[in-house]
Amino acid sequence: RLGGVSDIPVNARIISATNRKLKDMVEENLFRNDLYFRLNTVSIEIPPLRERKDDIKLLTDYFIKDYNIQFNKKITRIEPELENFILNYTWPGNVRELKNSVERAVLLSEGKNLKLRNFSSIINYNPTKNLEKEVNLSPHPHIIQLQLNYINTDLEKLNQVYAEEILKKFKGNKSKASQQLGISRPKLDKLLRKE
Repeated sequence: RLGGVSDIPVNARIISATNRKLKDMVEENLFRNDLYFRLNTVSIEIPPLRERKDDIKLLTDYFIKDYNIQFNKKITRIEPELENFILNYTWPGNVRELKNSVERAVLLSEGKNLKLRNFSSIINYNPTKNLEKEVNLSPHPHIIQLQLNYINTDLEKLNQVYAEEILKKFKGNKSKASQQLGISRPKLDKLLRKE
């Protein structure tokens, strides 16, 4: 005990969780290696929620049932539009974000159906629009802002869109654009041709 002079035997198990790569942090001297080896008896890697689509629906249903009881609600159905969003959203906050979103949605919902608008606090989503990209030019001359639809934009497409915007900044001058991008002119041409 605090201020005590005799040892008190304790039997404890420590369960810790992190979203960081501790092994890499140990190698970079950002995390103490003695603490790492004390904690690292059994490691369980759990992929982010966005990589466990089957879990998203199960967890959503579980949270709805739980919050129905807590808030005396009677949600029985998720509308297809919302279900599609829930399954395709990236959930950067993982299970906590899903849980908080469902709690807020159930609490504020009216009726027996959860709708897309019940999740308006975490989304700026218009299901009638399928944007490939929107570009908002900032007043600063060296800033490019891209708004991309993450559902149908992969890294290859992102590179292409970025290269197109750099080319626009240089008013179509491919030599200057490729120099700015740090790639050759033929590589830029190949990048711009990709569909």
